[in-house]
Amino acid sequence: MYHNFVLVQKINKHADLKVYFATGQYINWTYETMKSPSKKLNNPMFPITITDQRVTIQEKPKGRETSCYRTTENKIRFIDDYGVPEGFVICVTGPEGYIPKLIKFGPKPSVYKQGFSYENPGIFYFYVNATTREASILIHTTERSLFSMAIDFEKYDGDFNMHRKTNYHDTFDLTIALNAGKFEEVTKKDVQDIMPNILESQSEEIVEVMNELIEHLNIREHSSVPNALKLKISNVFNSVLATTSATVTIVDSYINDGSAGKILKTLIEYFSQ
Repeated sequence: MYHNFVLVQKINKHADLKVYFATGQYINWTYETMKSPSKKLNNPMFPITITDQRVTIQEKPKGRETSCYRTTENKIRFIDDYGVPEGFVICVTGPEGYIPKLIKFGPKPSVYKQGFSYENPGIFYFYVNATTREASILIHTTERSLFSMAIDFEKYDGDFNMHRKTNYHDTFDLTIALNAGKFEEVTKKDVQDIMPNILESQSEEIVEVMNELIEHLNIREHSSVPNALKLKISNVFNSVLATTSATVTIVDSYINDGSAGKILKTLIEYFSQ
């Protein structure tokens, strides 16, 4: 692909961040999905590679608005604000052996409409390098954009090849796809265990939309979530999280792979960011 600006933000296992920048006319770059980094060339941007050796890669200090920290032993949270022109590609790469589990843009008044947004600041992609076990979120800006982005990278022991063809239309779909599995139905007890002070009527609303989502995922595991269901989920979770003073309780038995509690917790985090 060709861009005028390439920004790479690389995170290591200690949640330390390195920032690399290249600029020029029609920079030809590639995201390597299978290759290992060249031993002959020092390329700090890898898995991004730039074919034109005349392009200078500069290391830059991270911005004061950039935040990168470990939330648990196996999870790293990255948050940043961007104000960039068109023709910009941004690549955020997690540590080796980590994969994004939550991705969200905004909210910025100049980017989003009221309610659930289907707009992104340009075009975004999710790539993995199955050989080096690295995963990245890439943004291609099509016009001058001001936006924020949050990503949770989580340690992952599975096969990175499984995520090379992840299907999604937006960050919600991608977040769901990266947390996919076979889920059991959600009950009011599930909701109340994670949000102890939630109202009875609110728990019933969450149970209803969660089970609609789970039915869709269990039947159509690799398809995008219908827009009408996304809007319904967004309205319920935004309303509940705006009115409840409940503290989300992380219960170990609810974050095992395949559990309904895991996808419920992911949605709470998605709409709480």
